[in-house]
Amino acid sequence: GLPAEAAAKGPALAAAAFETVGCLVEQQKTEVWVPAGLCPSGCEAWWKAGGLRILGAPTEDEVPLAALGQLGAAVGEPGMVQEFLDQALLGYKAFLGQVVGATFEADASWSRTQAGVGLLRQCALPRLLHLFRALPPAATLAFAEEADRATLEAYEKLLTAKLTTTPQQTQTALPTRLAGCGMLRFKGLRAQAWLGSWLGTLPAVRGLVGAEMASREVITTGEAGWAVGLREAVGELAEEGVYLDQAGEVSKEAPARSWAWDNGAPALAQRQRHLSRRRAENARTRLLRSLPPAARARVRSCGGAGAGAWLLVAPTATATRFTDLEFKVCSRLRLRASLSQGAQGDRCRNQRSGSPTEEDAPGTAGAECRQALDADGFTP
Repeated sequence: GLPAEAAAKGPALAAAAFETVGCLVEQQKTEVWVPAGLCPSGCEAWWKAGGLRILGAPTEDEVPLAALGQLGAAVGEPGMVQEFLDQALLGYKAFLGQVVGATFEADASWSRTQAGVGLLRQCALPRLLHLFRALPPAATLAFAEEADRATLEAYEKLLTAKLTTTPQQTQTALPTRLAGCGMLRFKGLRAQAWLGSWLGTLPAVRGLVGAEMASREVITTGEAGWAVGLREAVGELAEEGVYLDQAGEVSKEAPARSWAWDNGAPALAQRQRHLSRRRAENARTRLLRSLPPAARARVRSCGGAGAGAWLLVAPTATATRFTDLEFKVCSRLRLRASLSQGAQGDRCRNQRSGSPTEEDAPGTAGAECRQALDADGFTP
């Protein structure tokens, strides 16, 4: 929440901004809340105890399906924010259900699975991204974990596969250029989203409330929730091997001098993207180190420029369409998942006997056996 000094300027600033385009501020829709819990002078008519919902956030009595558009955000007391996040999670799960349901109900002659995965990645995941820029990481931890579980379950339903191992789930969340499937995990996004939001807006905040209210000392030692959140985000990224140097550049090595939040520091654009890219690259490095040689080579072969382009294309033409069978098999092979619904490592009776060795890349054994595919229920 804004300090009282900034909140008191809100109505006047809003009126001046809207006047330039011939609009008036709706008095009955204007609300003000500050963490101190005391209404600023001149804002009595707009005071909202406990917090407020902003940017199109649904009201408390709306059903979850009403939240399928832009969810907006909330700022206020912890209980109020948690109530909003609970409702946002219900809306997100409902949207995922609609995506999966529409995929299964579509005409069998269409590229149903390919389209469903595209909707999941391009339409469902982006609906929550702004919340992690608007709320500190601590407030969104449980929310992110639940949303990640729901996303994974929806993805598994679309592929009719179970992604149970940590390497599979890590690879699923990686960008396609890094051999992943682009199903980002919100839990691993919170730190860079919050940090990137402040890096891009801090000069404007200082100009609005005064440099002393968001000074270097406040950020590095203050007890305000937003400042504590920034320090926690920096610490979390450092544990992942992601750093911000004095010039604001993202580094994989601890710099001699880190970003210091100097009072005259400029705004840093697109730092969320740069931080996320470095974090993903580090996650891929750890993934490769955890795998046996054959699986490691397979993951490497799935990365690079254009290697995952088939995951991103829309089925709008014959050349870019996959049958359900093709898309599921290709996705499973990419993630080293079994091609049959049996236990991982089960082999067809036509394959060699014995258990798979550590050198085997899971998911490849069934590729030569049509019986494994037929038994898996892949029929569109």
